[in-house]
Amino acid sequence: MAKRVLLVNPPFHAFFEYDRWWYAFSCAQLAGCLKEKGIEAFVYDGDKYFKKDPLTKQRQEMVRRQSWYSDGVKNDRHYIWEHFRKTLAEVKPDVVGVAMWSSFLQSGLKVLEICKKFDPAIKTCVGGYHASAMPGYFKGNPLVDTVFAGPADNSLPAWIFGGCKESFIRTDPRSVDLRLLPAPDREALLYPEFFTSTDMGMIMTSRGCPSDCSFCSNKLLTGLKYQFRAVEQVRAEVEHLIKKYKVPYLNVADANFLADRKNSVQMAELFKKSGLPWGTEGLISSVTPEMIDMLLDSGCTNLSFGIESGSQSRLDKLKKRIRLEQIEAAAEILHKSRMKWKTFFIVGFPDDTPEEMEETRRFALKIKPSYISLNSFTPLPGTAIYNEWFAQCGDSFELGSYNQLNPRADFIQSMDTRAYREKFENILSDFERYNAGVASVDEFKGAR
Repeated sequence: MAKRVLLVNPPFHAFFEYDRWWYAFSCAQLAGCLKEKGIEAFVYDGDKYFKKDPLTKQRQEMVRRQSWYSDGVKNDRHYIWEHFRKTLAEVKPDVVGVAMWSSFLQSGLKVLEICKKFDPAIKTCVGGYHASAMPGYFKGNPLVDTVFAGPADNSLPAWIFGGCKESFIRTDPRSVDLRLLPAPDREALLYPEFFTSTDMGMIMTSRGCPSDCSFCSNKLLTGLKYQFRAVEQVRAEVEHLIKKYKVPYLNVADANFLADRKNSVQMAELFKKSGLPWGTEGLISSVTPEMIDMLLDSGCTNLSFGIESGSQSRLDKLKKRIRLEQIEAAAEILHKSRMKWKTFFIVGFPDDTPEEMEETRRFALKIKPSYISLNSFTPLPGTAIYNEWFAQCGDSFELGSYNQLNPRADFIQSMDTRAYREKFENILSDFERYNAGVASVDEFKGAR
């Protein structure tokens, strides 16, 4: 059973000429699982191999370039697609697996189309968040041989060993033990010259999140299971990264690093011994003076928090389980420390209003973080918000046509698309001016 597997992270940021500063982690994780079973795997990270424009560090520029993605996907002779065809000819895979994210759906389907035209005998499979939320979306599609719903760490190798026969495989996240999985195989990344040592420093110490926010798709792959890697596993990976890649920084990309204090302390002690600076993401409700002092002492230089809204009623609807007063208290603790901290906010929910968007603008500026990131709400299949507002729309809702920097929220009840876009861009402009006087986005390369 000699199978060559190509795992593809479809291009998205590349169409905007945006410099995404990490590698395709989920594909590399699967490559590690395949390698452990003796299966040859390669990772094609479609966002890393093309020209970058420094202007895209400004989110306003990314908003202006939204049409570049849809136009690029449709252009069969776009240089990105020509590069992928060249890769297929060089790798000659027997199996191609595509990570399907809802926002990248158009380019993911284009990857499959190119594969089947290149060689109809290639076995194609899809996995990831969109495939887990809507496996039926791919039913009957001649471009897709198999759909994986849930984590594929164990099921993908088993499917290959079984001859790639099943058309649908669902895995219960609770059946996967994170401590038994290998580290991501960074050596499987094609064209390594395009990856910096900083890119290679992305690691995870846990999987899942104990929170159940109504807009988040994390639980589609992890359930509500929150589990941790063994300290020795992480230590071995960090030592490997220092020795082989000379990483200058650890991007700890856990969904919620601060949720479990015991794990946070253990990992922080490990990172301190490595001597490397690092950054991560967590819930701002976890912030205490003692926690921040411990993180700073261990070399943590920046934290990121998904606050999402400056409206208490919105936070309640999102099931954030936090009060605005708690956020302000945490902000005071952070201000008294030397920790850099980034915040994420979202506007454009189906029942959003200009007044609520203004509440978010005022609150974000009031708490004075080191950096403010504004996103436009993206309906993600499988989430509570999607099920409430969009599941009944059927074919009238264009899956894959929305992303966090595309303010085309034509589903908002109180505003038309033009009015929403104007409001979104005004708030974004305010935040960009604020950021210019406080911190650079480059200080948060550890944040997603």
